[in-house]
Amino acid sequence: MTARNDTGQLNGWAQWGKYVVKELERLNKRYERLEIKLDSIDGRLAKVERLAWLLGGLLALFTPVFIWAVIEFLRGVIQ
Repeated sequence: MTARNDTGQLNGWAQWGKYVVKELERLNKRYERLEIKLDSIDGRLAKVERLAWLLGGLLALFTPVFIWAVIEFLRGVIQ
């Protein structure tokens, strides 16, 4: 049962209902924009992760070579 006031209206729910719907629509638009931004950030983060893996692999590969080169250089300087 719906409560009615002295004027026969639904206690202002019709007005509040419109306000609530407008507010939900506004929040939905904000949510959609945030989701688009997060997708963009996620794509960029994936690229950064791939680059970090590549650089880490190169570092792991060249570290022993670099150490060997330093040792050979020091042997040449010492002798």
